[in-house]
Parts: sequence; structure tokens; C-alpha cells
Amino acid sequence: MLGRLMPREGNFFKLFNAHAERIVEGSRELSAMIGGFSELDAHAQRIDAAERAADKVTHECITLLHKTFITPFDRDQIHALITTMDDILDLIQDVAESVALYDLRSVTPEAKQLAEICQMCCERVKTVVGLLTNVKRSEAILRLCEEIDRLDAHVAQGRELIASGGAVGRRLDFLAQEFNREANTLCSKSNDAGLTRTGLELKTVIDQMREQVQNIE
Repeated sequence: MLGRLMPREGNFFKLFNAHAERIVEGSRELSAMIGGFSELDAHAQRIDAAERAADKVTHECITLLHKTFITPFDRDQIHALITTMDDILDLIQDVAESVALYDLRSVTPEAKQLAEICQMCCERVKTVVGLLTNVKRSEAILRLCEEIDRLDAHVAQGRELIASGGAVGRRLDFLAQEFNREANTLCSKSNDAGLTRTGLELKTVIDQMREQVQNIE
């Protein structure tokens, strides 16, 4: 009886896509904020606005989940997906707030490149989320998720190398080569024009990174 009264399937995919749009919006603001390092308050405010809008989408999604009897896929996975996406924007907001909290006056070229890579990873997330409506694209979705994981691992390794100090130039150059390999894989395997464009943009950032690495011992 209860199942008959509850909606059989809510429009979760629309909410996923709306949230992904806010993630990309926040990541672009962060990249512009760190890249130009001007109008910091304005960028921070726009990141806050994107985060608040995403919070509303998350709340709407979870509310719909409680009201829906039959969901497009496992309800625990829906909850995990939307909350994890929300975590992405929370972390972007944390970075923006840290700039003001620690009164940063400048940033390193490496920080700028990491912000650009963050933006590209967020754009990939948006692309993957957009593919969820088509179960026939499951292999493409998994492949893209694996590439995002590898990029994330490379970024984490880069942060560790920079923080460690000492002679890290050769290791950073090797890491840049790994980034380039992932970008090439993305461009060669993607059937999506937007994703291919992201891969080409990523290769441009990697080239800039390798130029900077040449000046590091």
C-alpha cells in the first residue's frame, strides 16, 4: 500500500547534473582565483554561492530519495554519489577560505597548475554524471572514473613532492609525463567532444607544468 502512494522514480539524474554544474562553476572560480590572484573576495563569494546552491540540490535529492519507492539504481549509491559530489565543493570552498584565513599574498606556479587540474577533474566529473542516464555507456563511465582516480593520485603525489622540499625536479618531471599519458588516453578514448576538449586543455596545462619543472632542481 505504501509503495503505491510513493513516487516510483524521481528525476535524480536532473539533480545530479544540476549539482555537477555547480561543482564546475566552483572549480572555475577557484582556478581563476588562484591563477590571477586578484579580486579574491569576489571569487570567494561566487564559490560560496555555488556551494550553497549545491547544498540545496543535495537536500532536494536526499528528500526525494526518502519519498521515492523505486529508484533508478541502488538508493545507498544515490546517497553516496550526491554526498560525495557535495564534498568536492566543500573542499573547494575550504581552499578559498584558507586564502583569506592565512592572508596569502601570493601563490606558487605549482599551486596555480593544481587549481587548473582541479577544474579539469571537476569537468570530467560533470561529463561522467551526464553519462549515467545511459546504462549502455557503463564501460565508458568506469574508464573515465578510473582516469579521474589516477589524476587525483598524481595530484596528491605532486603535493607531497612539493611539500617535501629538496631536489624534486626530476621526480616532478616524471610525474608530469604521467599526467601527459593520462591526458593522451583521455583524448584517444573519448567519444565526447566536450571531454576531448578537456583533455586537450589538460595537455596545455601539463606543458606549462613541465616548463616550470625545468627550473626546479
